[in-house]
Amino acid sequence: MKLKENMQCPICANGILKKEQKKHEVQYKDKKTIIDNLDVLVCTTCHDGFYTKKSERKINIVFADMKRKEENLLTSKEIKEIRKQNYLTQEELSVLLGMSLKTIARYENGTIIQGRSTDILLRLLRDYPATIKFLKNYSSLLDTSLLIENKL
Repeated sequence: MKLKENMQCPICANGILKKEQKKHEVQYKDKKTIIDNLDVLVCTTCHDGFYTKKSERKINIVFADMKRKEENLLTSKEIKEIRKQNYLTQEELSVLLGMSLKTIARYENGTIIQGRSTDILLRLLRDYPATIKFLKNYSSLLDTSLLIENKL
């Protein structure tokens, strides 16, 4: 069920959901951070609250990037910057790295966290731009039409 402002509370069925802004603490291992101004739908009667989809997504991105930093992995923003600095589209990067377009998009939007080997490849692209030329030459030897056509 999609919750919206002014709906009946799904918990108590007596109150109405009203949008409020709240803070939320995110923790990964011993690191903590506070996210301000998250939209929460709060019941006027039982006071239970529900984060909006946008707020949930923001919490998940902050958590993923905290984990990346703690594990010494590139953040979603850094991955996107590497791609853009090399004038690549997500599709081009996906072909160069032999990954699906959806995977690259998910790395950049914080939905999933890249593994160590992918992180090393991305750092090579950032620190040694000649790597891109090598990968372009190598990927031209592969049948990448399936990756591009199906956007796997």
